[in-house]
Amino acid sequence: MEVKSERIEVIRRDAVEPVGGARPEPEEMPARRVLEVDVNATGNITGEFLGKFKTDVTYEETALTMAQMQGKTCNQCLHWNQPLWRKAYTQKFHDPVFRRELNKLRARFPDGEEEEHIKAMGFCNAFTEIFQDEVVTHPGACCPSTNQKGEPMPLMFTPRDAASKRLVEAIYDKTLKMTTKVRR
Repeated sequence: MEVKSERIEVIRRDAVEPVGGARPEPEEMPARRVLEVDVNATGNITGEFLGKFKTDVTYEETALTMAQMQGKTCNQCLHWNQPLWRKAYTQKFHDPVFRRELNKLRARFPDGEEEEHIKAMGFCNAFTEIFQDEVVTHPGACCPSTNQKGEPMPLMFTPRDAASKRLVEAIYDKTLKMTTKVRR
């Protein structure tokens, strides 16, 4: 899956149903993150590559949640450790247990793009410490808000440096400013 474009949309206030007679505050307004992607198409019986097709992947949240999570990706975080992942990948590549876990990761990515995504991964040092087990993440991922049992998880994101902090703050500000443009 190749991301061609990404956009954030905040739904106009007049398009949102009032709750108890009042329109939502700007940060409570619904927002969408739309990724335009090219996806590989294969035949369902033969597995033969049939080409690519365009589609959208859409996530919906409140404008505030979208703003908070948008820039806080693993590749901007102090806890993300890609060099350690690459070292482990090289050293453990022939270990059968590691290969089994690696194949589970590969299954999450589109055919033909697995290795590109696997090599881009990194360890999350913070969650590795919490879970006492190696936690591997994608550079574009962000901290989960709940664990597999649905229990709340702490936000472990910490900007890796001053440039990352400025980027995260700029994305946050840009997303929330969009809410003022759609107010009516």
